[in-house]
Amino acid sequence: MSKKLDYSHSSLMIKEQEFWDYLFSDSLQSDFSIDPMGILRFHWASWDQTCKWQKEHIKTHYQDKLNNLEEKLESFKNIPAWVSHTHQTVKISLYDLYMGYSDKRMRDHFFNNKMQYLVSFETEAGPFVSIPSLKWFDKEIFALFIFHRILTEEIPLRRFRLFCEIPMEYCVGLSATQNSLIHLVQFDENGLLMRIYGRNMMSKILEQDIGQFKIDLSLLSCLGVNGMQDYSLSQTSPSLTISFQTETLRQRNGIFQHFTQTQMSSYYCYLRFEDLFSEDIELLHEFKQTLKKLIDEVQNNLKIQLDKKAA
Repeated sequence: MSKKLDYSHSSLMIKEQEFWDYLFSDSLQSDFSIDPMGILRFHWASWDQTCKWQKEHIKTHYQDKLNNLEEKLESFKNIPAWVSHTHQTVKISLYDLYMGYSDKRMRDHFFNNKMQYLVSFETEAGPFVSIPSLKWFDKEIFALFIFHRILTEEIPLRRFRLFCEIPMEYCVGLSATQNSLIHLVQFDENGLLMRIYGRNMMSKILEQDIGQFKIDLSLLSCLGVNGMQDYSLSQTSPSLTISFQTETLRQRNGIFQHFTQTQMSSYYCYLRFEDLFSEDIELLHEFKQTLKKLIDEVQNNLKIQLDKKAA
């Protein structure tokens, strides 16, 4: 039987000045490190409270931050792109392409329309790539458009979430090299997000009825929650094997794809805590409670900092 985790107090300490230096910085894209090793990270756009703070702060004190963002977006209008479908080719700009993709109705049209939409950034004659393939997509560029919408429009904002980069081992039919390409990259109060590199790997996972991966729980001791340092198991290895039905990803469209700059496909798979199961029921419960505790503690800590500044 696994040892109970102690949640009576936390060793998580977020330095107030470092947090405010982060919010006041010129960069809208950088993350804020929660722990000294930078394993656990936060981004202002991943919480409605810091989104609202940024919006109000820019409006009253720091218009230059928004001006710099808008200048960057404006520069994308000078980068040509050619969209082709049904033997017609139209010249647009990189700005137009990402604006179209950020609009749900246009995005659905690109992806669901029977006409195949292609895009080229080189010439009117190509070479072209399929727009639904997302081989042209750069998530850092797209993030700038989302940041601008957050800061200038009334849009739905995200629930609090945290980012990380914890290697995971997939347990069904994959080599050690392939296993090194699977990571836990994000979690919120309801579930976790895995990143999986490579179409072949994603296909192998979906070929199975039951997906199964192993996470080294000793890595979580770096995240600052007291009790993980004292974590012990009756088994020889301090790890947890977690399973899920791969059908749940298909049913909920829980797989998101994009391409790296090297054109290697990466897939993001969101798994709700309620969809996870394990032979060690008690240990799985402790694992989920630990991640939820981290969400609660970091969110509460940052809320205190915001409330202090507002007082």
